[in-house]
Amino acid sequence: MFSMAQRLLFGACLCFLAASGSLGQRIVCGVNLSELDGAIQGIGPGLNLNLNTITVSGPYFIEASTIRFNPGEGIVVRDGGFLVICGQNGPTELRGNTTADWGGIRVENGGTVVIRSATLRGSSVPIITAESGASVDIRLAELVDGPGRYIELQPGSSLHMMTSMVRGQGTGAAPNQAVYSRDSVILSTQADVWIEKCFFEDFPSDPDRVRGTNASFNNPGSAGKELVVIEANGGMLELVNNSFRSITAGEGGRGGNGTSGGSGADGENPVFGGAEDGEDGDTGRAGGRGGDGGNTTIVVARNMEYFFAAHNAFYDLRGGRGGMGGNGGRGGNGGDGADGGNAIFGIPAGDGGDGGRGGDGGRGGTGGAAGDARVFIVDAPAGPNVIVNNTATRIGNQFTGAGGGGGPGALGGFGGDGGEGSFGSSDGDDGSDGSNGNPGATGSFGGLGQVFGADLRNISTGADVRCNNSVFDFALIDFGVGISVSGGQAGLVDVSGNLVWSAETVVQGTALGASTIVVADPVLMGVAADFPIPPLGSPVIDAGVNEKTPAFLTTDALARPRFANVLSMPDVGDNGGVPGLGIVDIGAVEATGFVCPLDTNGDGRVDATDAQTTIQSSADAFALADGLNAIATGCE
Repeated sequence: MFSMAQRLLFGACLCFLAASGSLGQRIVCGVNLSELDGAIQGIGPGLNLNLNTITVSGPYFIEASTIRFNPGEGIVVRDGGFLVICGQNGPTELRGNTTADWGGIRVENGGTVVIRSATLRGSSVPIITAESGASVDIRLAELVDGPGRYIELQPGSSLHMMTSMVRGQGTGAAPNQAVYSRDSVILSTQADVWIEKCFFEDFPSDPDRVRGTNASFNNPGSAGKELVVIEANGGMLELVNNSFRSITAGEGGRGGNGTSGGSGADGENPVFGGAEDGEDGDTGRAGGRGGDGGNTTIVVARNMEYFFAAHNAFYDLRGGRGGMGGNGGRGGNGGDGADGGNAIFGIPAGDGGDGGRGGDGGRGGTGGAAGDARVFIVDAPAGPNVIVNNTATRIGNQFTGAGGGGGPGALGGFGGDGGEGSFGSSDGDDGSDGSNGNPGATGSFGGLGQVFGADLRNISTGADVRCNNSVFDFALIDFGVGISVSGGQAGLVDVSGNLVWSAETVVQGTALGASTIVVADPVLMGVAADFPIPPLGSPVIDAGVNEKTPAFLTTDALARPRFANVLSMPDVGDNGGVPGLGIVDIGAVEATGFVCPLDTNGDGRVDATDAQTTIQSSADAFALADGLNAIATGCE
């Protein structure tokens, strides 16, 4: 697996150009601010505390600084302003002063923001908001601790983000971050978005923020918060060579405990004769149902004029866990029987009343259902939408909520004493004690959520949706659907050349190319890595459909040649009938067929485990030096 530093440097020998040019020019991260209209302003290296809002309407730079804003204060770029945020000897950091609650960066009226080598921490508002005509370019940056929405793009704006990290909320986040009904990490509306070679992971790292609310007595818990990583509504979205890992929506809240049943009334003591029995106790109230887990979706592309997703990897994606049902309430105590009346004037002594039966405990509340999980939702496309050569592994549903425990049964009432006899007559019989109530039944577990690889909806006439040459590898108990087509399909839907494994349903609905789907374990090695590699023997090798992978995708997610022909593997895919032409592999990474001698465990990677084996097995210092050098430089 790449380290964080390696990830942020992945393919990124392009940004550290910050320097001051000659002849009065000011060049920051390759941007010549001197060529822009207006006087150049900025903040140089150093620690800057307690800042109020910075308004940028001309050329402005923030260079190798730590900037901490007062609560609610931030940066506003407007009226064609041009802001460059750049780190030289270390990343520039922007955040709140003490509580981490700051106003973020807002780009208005044709403003432009260029971010290079920077860490931007979250607040109770989006870290970056771009209005109509605004442009945002981000590279080598880290966005962390967001409030559930990191970047918001309004109609007519654009975002280009490369080689950056977007991580879930950490310990430095603001306390008032449950401000959105649904977490959409990047929310785009009628905007143009390009995201390449970026890493999205650990959502949420603070489960409490997205967990549903625990209920008060007898009430159901609320649902966990829904999570969408990238939500695009109209416009254009292109996702290439990105990694999405460890992403789960909120857990449902716990159902409230049931209240206790009412106690039975005691019997009334008579003046003479037999006594009343105590009343039975009431059954305890059932516990409240646990809240359902939130739904998790990685990419939602709705009403898109153009959507393209290629060479992305997805790992460990789950819906939110269902909340636990509340415990049942305790049964009410049975009422005590009354004492029998004493004998009087020839009337015999009365028997004591029986104690009432204790109430049964209430039934435990049913656990909440686990949330659904989806890699892609494509809904009502307005133009071409293409999903090609992606790899999704360990797509699964989360645990369901456990049922609440049954409430305890209550004690039966005491029987009353028999009345006293007189003049030789016998005493009345004592009443019987009431029986104790039974414990309530344990609540049942909640249901499982559904899990989808690609959920394709409402494909109207003239729309073109293609989902090809991708791996959807499920890790779940039930309810998995590889590719779903629903909602009045009338346009073209092509699902040729995919691999679906461990799903209950491979294709749900009608689509072209379903017969070419491979149903087999992809046996990918290093599935926890950012981009798992197919080892020799994997059924994804040479199994795709060449014409479905665009010709411009000449390299895979690891920049290795596409359409490589592994001679030791059978050609089960389709190369269009061209003799000798390699067949594209299914998934984000192409197998090369080359086995590195230093890949000692055969997982397709040379890493620390291989280094340890090389050290232990080296016969002499020269062999050890050669081995370590090869491992250091890579041998894939």
